[in-house]
Amino acid sequence: MFTKKEPPWRCKSCKKAIAIDAYYCKNCGALVSAELAPDARELDTSLKIKLVRLWRMRTVAKITWALIILISLASGSYFANTIRIARIDNHSSTSLVMKVDQPSNPFQCTGPICQATVEITNKSTSQQLLTGTPYFKLSDGKLYGPINMSKAASHLYFAGTYCTQKFDLTFAPKESKKFIGICTETFPPAGIVKGIQIQDAAGKLILSADLSVSVPQKF
Repeated sequence: MFTKKEPPWRCKSCKKAIAIDAYYCKNCGALVSAELAPDARELDTSLKIKLVRLWRMRTVAKITWALIILISLASGSYFANTIRIARIDNHSSTSLVMKVDQPSNPFQCTGPICQATVEITNKSTSQQLLTGTPYFKLSDGKLYGPINMSKAASHLYFAGTYCTQKFDLTFAPKESKKFIGICTETFPPAGIVKGIQIQDAAGKLILSADLSVSVPQKF
């Protein structure tokens, strides 16, 4: 409840607060009687009054609303950061950049096989070659490699086309290649996928994209 000191009413003429039982507005002298001039007053919906109402809520209600606001802010920040890190250049290569499609939910799974798609762009002004094997990297540092193509056909139609086993691509200057599929079937039941890597035959990192998403739940 509001006291007469800070009521939820104000004078419609000068927008100053008035008491619930006020007869005249102390600021401008207008008649604001609820009985004689009800149209001369209005409910105060200003931000100040809303904050006062919020402050006067019971402690439990205040804590509940505070938690809801904090959780919303944290969730929004996490979501935005998840997208940002997967779509920016992490400078793993001086000539190429790899970005993950739909970074907040990048995986499509069929049976035990999960796929993510990426876009790779030649950021240089000269032709570039990309050869190597793709891996998903989890937060524990373990790498999860390509699917077994001899068994994939029963799980994922067109696996040979949409699950890149080994990169062997040529990029013209500034060229982008989109929707390149990368698959694995060895994800653990739980964990955080921290990125996608392409390594050469010696195991050296040649290109990567960052991620921060949970491993997909397969049913």
